[in-house]
Amino acid sequence: MSRYRIAIELGPRHLRGVAVTFVGSGLRVESTIVAERPDMESEIVADWIRGLLDAAGMPTGKCLLAVSRDDVVIKRLLLETPSKGELPAMVDLAMRDELHLEGGAAVIDFLPDTVAVADSNLLAAALPESSLDRGRYRMAAAKRPVGRMSLRLLGVASLIADPHGGCIACVDVSGDGAEFILLEGLDVRIARAAALPTGAADEVAEAAIREARRTWTSWQVEAAAATIDQVVLIGDVEITEPMLEAMEEITTSPVIVLSTHPRIEQAGHDVSRLWSLLGLLLADHMGKPLIDFSSPRKPTHRFERHRQLGLAAAGVLLVLFGLIWTWGSTRVQSMQRQLDAINTQRAKLEPKWLRYHRDRYRLAHLDLWTSVQPDWVDHLAIAVDRLQPSGALVLDEVAAALDYKGVDAPKKGGVDEWAVQATARLVLEAEAESREVGETFRQHWVEDEAWNVATTGADTEDGKRLPFGVTIRLHSPDESEAATAEPEGAP
Repeated sequence: MSRYRIAIELGPRHLRGVAVTFVGSGLRVESTIVAERPDMESEIVADWIRGLLDAAGMPTGKCLLAVSRDDVVIKRLLLETPSKGELPAMVDLAMRDELHLEGGAAVIDFLPDTVAVADSNLLAAALPESSLDRGRYRMAAAKRPVGRMSLRLLGVASLIADPHGGCIACVDVSGDGAEFILLEGLDVRIARAAALPTGAADEVAEAAIREARRTWTSWQVEAAAATIDQVVLIGDVEITEPMLEAMEEITTSPVIVLSTHPRIEQAGHDVSRLWSLLGLLLADHMGKPLIDFSSPRKPTHRFERHRQLGLAAAGVLLVLFGLIWTWGSTRVQSMQRQLDAINTQRAKLEPKWLRYHRDRYRLAHLDLWTSVQPDWVDHLAIAVDRLQPSGALVLDEVAAALDYKGVDAPKKGGVDEWAVQATARLVLEAEAESREVGETFRQHWVEDEAWNVATTGADTEDGKRLPFGVTIRLHSPDESEAATAEPEGAP
């Protein structure tokens, strides 16, 4: 809540102002001003106010504007206590009905009593809207816009009210008129204003005493003959001193002049005509409720409670969503950092991985290339074993060859699908003493499943050592059979 350092009162004859600083729960007076208002056009009043405030060293910023009792209509209302949210609307309706006000013609605010009762006993006040607009315009032009606008009598009440419930009467002659206030505990029971002459101090005092007698008479009826514990006079000492004896006679109660307050440090300034302004600043500083015409209490919608619960639920959901979003965002960022670290590591390891597989494929290719190694000596030994021991068949020539077709490596296949195709060829040139011997030799090779046998034709009688020449051509049984090899380190 904003705490205001400046309080201003724009009276019909005087401008009053005070600036303070905050000292704990109290105030320290920094500068004051009480200036008589000259007769001038209303258009230049704002410039005159600004010049005086600047010359007095008043800080700029929002101010608390005080309104005198004779500028407002005050009523005490006793209303059956409805829902607290509907109380502002009921007060507004009751005041407009009683004062015959049209909508928008006045600004209405109220102050509930501090004592809780079954019904709502409260102090209501109505200020003409034109007065509010005029005050706002002048103070805005003076570079001290209105922050709050309240009754000066509430400032007096905040200074002298008895928190223990005592009845205090106050005669405030510090303004351009007199204000008579009756307090019961912390609450204002009666407030009346009266005009004062502009003559000498003794004339003003006499006029104030006459008005006090009238007020006291009416109070005896209105306040049901309440016992007044103390009377407090506020104002210039030249006026209040002559009133002391007369007020004791009128009220038969102790009478004092307000000159100090435990929460206000005057710092050498004369504040005898500024107590009401200091009281308003102190009440605002301490967070006490005030009537505020610049921001009157507004009626609460009948479904306001449900709306508040809905807003609270929406707020909880919003906070929950924010927490979930924050947690999710944190998790995403964490996972992104992990992914970045993995990608960095992958970028470092990928060349090694590719080099490993390149070497692996090379090794597989070499293994397949060298896997085709026919055992020619073994084949030749088999051929020798099949010769006739009697010398009926002799070998003239043996020719061996390997038909190698290379490694077949499909692009989409793995190493285990690589293959090599090769065909071993063996040509035997022999001579036999008869066709039967040659045919027997050939039959041995036909029965051997390791070879396919081909012949160039019938055996002829053209041998050099034996009559019949025999030629046998052997090759691997299946030329499409692939030889495969698994590279070292393969899965």
